[in-house]
This record gives sequence, C-alpha cells and structure tokens, in this order.
Amino acid sequence: MRSNAFTLSPEASALSVELAKCLKLVAPAGMQADAQLSWIASAIDALEDIRASEVKAVSAEVRRSVTRPAQIVPEIARLVAERRQRGSQVVPPLRKGATNAEICERRNALLLASLAVTKDPQPLRLHWYVDGQNQIQHESVDDWRKREIDR
Repeated sequence: MRSNAFTLSPEASALSVELAKCLKLVAPAGMQADAQLSWIASAIDALEDIRASEVKAVSAEVRRSVTRPAQIVPEIARLVAERRQRGSQVVPPLRKGATNAEICERRNALLLASLAVTKDPQPLRLHWYVDGQNQIQHESVDDWRKREIDR
C-alpha cells in the first residue's frame, strides 16, 4: 500500500488547512483524496511567496467567490496583492501648523490604511493625539488608560 504521508513545515501546514477549506467547497464529486492532496501540494508550491496568515485573511472571500479549483490560487494571489498594495500606501506626515481638518484627514487615512491591512475593527480602538512636533500619534486605548492611571 502506498503512503501519501509527508512532513510539512508549520507554515505550509497552516497554508494547507486554508487551501483545503477552499477546495472542499468546489472540488468535483469525483476528485479523490489523492488528487486533492496533489492539488493542495501544487497550490502550496504556487503560493510560495504568500504567507499562511495572508491566505487566512482572504480565505472567506475566496470561498465565496470561486466556483472551480482552478480559480482558487489566482484569486488568492489577486486578493493578497490588493491587500499588500493597500497596506503599502504611505500616509504623508503632517506639515507644521496643520489645521484640525488636516489632522482629522490624516487620522482617517491612517485608520483606513490599518483596516485595509488587518480587516479587523481593533485598530479603531486607538487613542489619537498630536505630539509636541505636531505629528499624529496613536496608541491602544488600553495602553492610554494604563498611562493615564500611572500619572
């Protein structure tokens, strides 16, 4: 009897879990377990520069949008590339003497940039302030509360 056992790194193992979730929804009824394992191994190889955490972040969207196994890898690559692009957009620093409107605009741009990367509402739980150099700074609300209590 032939064994399909092989050892995966923790990263590849996590990636295979996300890929298996995607494949399970769209695999043809006749696709045997050997073929599914082969597909997952090929997909891991094709996604070599994409981390498992990035795939996990887009996994639900991929599962909702694909209808065939051949669409999974290109859709993951596209969505991860979009997220990386949004995350790399730099928000310019404030100029000296910035108005309240400019400060609010920068704060909103930072919030949107952080949400684009994380898709998690947690970045909204930030305390925002302008430091002595007229730069917008932020810290978690929990850290801010601890700092205020220690004063």
